[in-house]
Amino acid sequence: MKQRIFFLLTGIFLLSMTIGSCSKDDEPITDNDKIVGTWNLVKRDGGFSGGTIDIEAGTVVVSFTANGEMTVYDKTDNHYFFSSGTYDYYFLDSTQNPANVIVLRTKEGVVFSHFYYCFQDNTLRLSQQAFDGFNYTFMKVK
Repeated sequence: MKQRIFFLLTGIFLLSMTIGSCSKDDEPITDNDKIVGTWNLVKRDGGFSGGTIDIEAGTVVVSFTANGEMTVYDKTDNHYFFSSGTYDYYFLDSTQNPANVIVLRTKEGVVFSHFYYCFQDNTLRLSQQAFDGFNYTFMKVK
């Protein structure tokens, strides 16, 4: 029983921290144009340990295309984000609840992850609130 309460409280804590990480001034992504391009993963934080890992730019590179494909290249195979490969992505419509969600699926159409996102300047933040609480910070490659 104590273990369930601990996990419940941990989940609530991580959710509240993640929601607070995107300010009201953040501009929601309304179309693919803002995410299309190449991004460097520069930080992963959260999870049950609550630790932060700074990642050297170029170690994990993610590219989003206008046709809904996401390609991940992890030159170390440390799986800071996802295994190297090509995946599909789509955004939930703003009329759906919850809004500001990007969905990743395999090329076979199997949904394997949902992320809340916020986009500010040249930074994209993806938060895996419903799972282990990892947050990923990407900087756009110029």
